[in-house]
Amino acid sequence: FAMLLVSGFAKMSSKTNELNTINVFPIADGDTGANMKVCLKLPVRNLLLKPNDNIMTASREMAADVLLNGQGNSGTILSHFFVELAEAVREVNKSDMSVDEFTSCLIQAGVAMDDAVPNPVQGTLLSVSRDALVGLEKQRP
Repeated sequence: FAMLLVSGFAKMSSKTNELNTINVFPIADGDTGANMKVCLKLPVRNLLLKPNDNIMTASREMAADVLLNGQGNSGTILSHFFVELAEAVREVNKSDMSVDEFTSCLIQAGVAMDDAVPNPVQGTLLSVSRDALVGLEKQRP
């Protein structure tokens, strides 16, 4: 779990400027990438400093840290995603899980995010994550 998030953070961090550039909603203030980086930097670091093989504990701690570090709309959305992911992982009620089980948790978190906003704007973090998770669902055996 931690290595997945570290890898994702590294990739997202390398795209911070690009994310800032494409930021247009709700206002084109050019801070989406920077806000996402701030939101995830310390939580991902904490996963490395306090390793935990129990995915329920690790996802819960990640969600709590992201809530504390989120800023801007993108930080709020990311924190909501990680809270929903931790809840989905908790519902599986296992200290480790298969790729298929974790995929189900990701999809469940994405659905909850999409449902939380009455009219999500296309091209925002909400619709991009929804579309990515739909693609993930289609790749399942």
